[in-house]
Amino acid sequence: LQSEALAALTASFLSELEEMDMPIFRYIVKVFISQSGIERDFTDPDMLSVFSTARKVRGEKHRVLQFMRFQKAADGTYFGIMEPLYNVMPLTVAHFADRFADQKFILYDKRRGFGYYYDGVRPVEITMPENLNHISTGKLDPDIMDSDERLFQQMWKTYFKAIAIKERMNPRKQRQDMPVRFWKYLVEK
Repeated sequence: LQSEALAALTASFLSELEEMDMPIFRYIVKVFISQSGIERDFTDPDMLSVFSTARKVRGEKHRVLQFMRFQKAADGTYFGIMEPLYNVMPLTVAHFADRFADQKFILYDKRRGFGYYYDGVRPVEITMPENLNHISTGKLDPDIMDSDERLFQQMWKTYFKAIAIKERMNPRKQRQDMPVRFWKYLVEK
């Protein structure tokens, strides 16, 4: 399989959509029995279904990369939580590990109940009890939050409010560019 076809297959699998089971299966069969590169034949409904679903999953991955906000805990670990539509955390953890290579962090998918802990060397899959306050609310409790984190969050809110031009507010455009489902995890909202 070409790397693009394999990436599309992986992403469409991570969509976790039940209606994708048979198109993914037929996609794999067709690719393996084909003499040539059928995986780019978008006239085939299975190829089109896999690639269009993969595009949606990659779009969700991009939104997670855009809107993930980390909070610093007292022990120096950064905590980020979100509820993506698709299972995209496995696709994002390498980006965050590369970007924050010298920092420990937890990247958590609340919807699926798992995440990754990065210790500065490699990410490890973890689960956390749902009854923890920071899992249910998405916000670290003040008693486990770094003392500077509260200050940074307040400064970020002040900055966000200061740059907003009330006359140019466009809530519809804001919801289009920044889906409401992410707002509860954004400090600035």
